[in-house]
Amino acid sequence: MTNHKNAIGLDKVEDFTSEKGIWLFENHDYELVLEVDNTSEIEQDMMGSAFFFFYDKELEDKIRTAKK
Repeated sequence: MTNHKNAIGLDKVEDFTSEKGIWLFENHDYELVLEVDNTSEIEQDMMGSAFFFFYDKELEDKIRTAKK
């Protein structure tokens, strides 16, 4: 991740992709952990976020069928 030099926000955020995918289960709890290296001597507010995009073959098939 790369921060803006003179403004609030991010210039770049790394992503993760996998053709194999990862399994997420409805009966599990998941937690986002944020590790930071605050190099200033002042406490900083921090925030973590995650965006998940899922491929749904069944939905894709329905959409393709509806377009015909």
